[in-house]
This record gives sequence, structure tokens and C-alpha cells, in this order.
Amino acid sequence: MEVLRRMAPLGALASALVLSLSLAACSSEEEVAEPEPEPTIPEEVLWAGSVCTVFDDLLATVDAVGDDLSYEPTADAEVFDQYITQLQAQMADVNGAVEELAFTVGQAPLDYKDSASNVVDFGTDITAIVAAKDETVVHIEAAMAADSNVDKGLEAAQAAITGGTTLALTRDFLAGLGDLLGQRKDDLDDAFGQASECQ
Repeated sequence: MEVLRRMAPLGALASALVLSLSLAACSSEEEVAEPEPEPTIPEEVLWAGSVCTVFDDLLATVDAVGDDLSYEPTADAEVFDQYITQLQAQMADVNGAVEELAFTVGQAPLDYKDSASNVVDFGTDITAIVAAKDETVVHIEAAMAADSNVDKGLEAAQAAITGGTTLALTRDFLAGLGDLLGQRKDDLDDAFGQASECQ
């Protein structure tokens, strides 16, 4: 009986130790539990969001240029230099934004390209805009290289005309693509309807 009495506290101590180890194990399992992964955004929704972002960038770029690109051939040399420098920068900004949009549209995921073919086909066709921009650059460079003020003025005036054509074509491009995107944004099952950047 004496032995049993001595062993009783040892048994109680062992039980307490086992219980405390079990609780510690449960506690650490709870602490290291992995957080639930965030839902994965489908590739086509990410693409649609990037298209809407660069579309808005091009819209802002064109709006910043404005409508009046006219040049008065009789303007003095200082006005000429300011105008040509400004027009050159504007054409570079517009062209860069147009090409960025066309490139982004062309990156449609392969398994979504057929579904978005109207956007891809329209959004990557910038041939006319680039041609008009290139013609504007030719006149800008000719104006800068001209020897006489008359020739400079004439080339600058032509650059203004073709620059205006570039902007008009870009606005038409934005309007057409904007209509296509608008139709798709209304469909909540479509990538453009799900992308937060398009709302």
C-alpha cells in the first residue's frame, strides 16, 4: 500500500504532463495553420484590366494635346521653335500611347483570343495612325532643316495638318475600341465586366 501511495503522485504528474503536451501541440498547430489563399484572378481578367488601363492612358494623352495644332506660317523664329518642339513631343506621346495600347491588346491569352477577337482585331490595327504620325514627323524634320523662314513655315503648317489627322484618327480609334469595350463591360460573365480597372 505504501508503494501505491508513493506512485499515485507520480501517475498524476505524468497525466498532467501528457495533457499539457497535448494542449501545447494543439495550440502550435493552430498558430501555424496556413491562411486561406486569396482567390486567383483569371489570366483573361488581368489582361482585360491592363487593356482598360492603357486605354485610359491614351485617352488622357489625346485630351492633353487638345484640338488646336494650327500654325501661322508668318510666326517669328522663337514661336516656330516652340511650336515644332511642342508638336514633336505631342506626336511622340500619342504614338507611344497608341503603340502601348495595341501591344497590350495583342497580348490576349491564347485560350481567350477567339472570344475577344473583335477587341483584338480592332485594337491592334493602328496602321493608319502610325502612317499619319510618320508623315507628321517627316514635315517636322523638314521644317527644322529648312534654310528659309518661308520653307520652315510651310513645313510646319503641313506638320500641323498631318498632326491633326493623327489625332483625328486616334480619336476615331478610341471611340471604336471604347464602344467594343463598353459592350463587354456590361456582361458580368466577360473578363472586361469582371476587371476592376474597367469599371
